[in-house]
Amino acid sequence: MFQFPGPFVFSASVENHAAIKEWLLPKITEKVRKDEGKTLNLRDKKFSEVVSSYGKNSQYLPELTDPSFLGQAIWCPMDQMFDENPSLRRPSRSQIGNAWFNYFEKSDWHGPHVHHFSSFSAIYLLHLEEKNPTVFCNQWALSSSQYDYHYTTEHLSEGSVIIFPSDLMHYVPPTNSHKRVTLSFNITSTYELG
Repeated sequence: MFQFPGPFVFSASVENHAAIKEWLLPKITEKVRKDEGKTLNLRDKKFSEVVSSYGKNSQYLPELTDPSFLGQAIWCPMDQMFDENPSLRRPSRSQIGNAWFNYFEKSDWHGPHVHHFSSFSAIYLLHLEEKNPTVFCNQWALSSSQYDYHYTTEHLSEGSVIIFPSDLMHYVPPTNSHKRVTLSFNITSTYELG
């Protein structure tokens, strides 16, 4: 039997996390407070129960595309990922397709999903009050116990960034804490031919 190489989940600590959190968390909290569920609410109860800025343009919270921030939170960890894993093909170019925040309150959740139209995705754990609940699973885990593979990320702490192929299924079960804030990124990469 031939087994294809499987997807991966890479994690790294973001340098200068305390300063990044001090800079970003109040801005996100203020956006959520001012919005009061008017435009940020993704609480559709079928797919998710979380307040998110997904779908907003980059001017809604321009800090998420600040080059210095992206260097620390995304590009340095991505370089580390490729340096430590030479079997992964390093892209010739990568760029952020979109970036958004997810603001979880007690019992909020996000159902199983993938990120379409990108190469890699990243989750930056900006604020945690409990163990990180994000779970990764293969695409068959929801329909067949024969291929039921799950990878929990409870061991990852606040200030970690998780990078993975965008088509890797993942979800967040209902949270127990009063506040959990993550930043999500879709990364589009191109490769040299040959």
